[in-house]
Amino acid sequence: MSHTSGKLRFNSVRDCREEAPVKCTVYKSLRQFDYYLYVSSEAGLSGLPEGLLSLLGDLTKVIELELHPQRKLAQADVIEVMRQIDKTGYFLQMPPGKSSAPLVS
Repeated sequence: MSHTSGKLRFNSVRDCREEAPVKCTVYKSLRQFDYYLYVSSEAGLSGLPEGLLSLLGDLTKVIELELHPQRKLAQADVIEVMRQIDKTGYFLQMPPGKSSAPLVS
């Protein structure tokens, strides 16, 4: 899924928008709160960096999705998710950053 004959599937955002849907599996980290790992359903967790898997700890499967440019994701840009899966084999969604500004009551 992520590479075909050593070439990236998506050379540009335009290529990504014209591509067929990508079957994706989403896993939730049981160690890191609100961390979600998107991988191609075809490749699964094989071949992912050991450091990444160590950081995330145990993973539980959340859902299988078909990613395409028209699909809306709650906290990520679907085009970026597709490009990262193609480039690195995964997309890691982390929780939104917390503001360091003090709260005003």
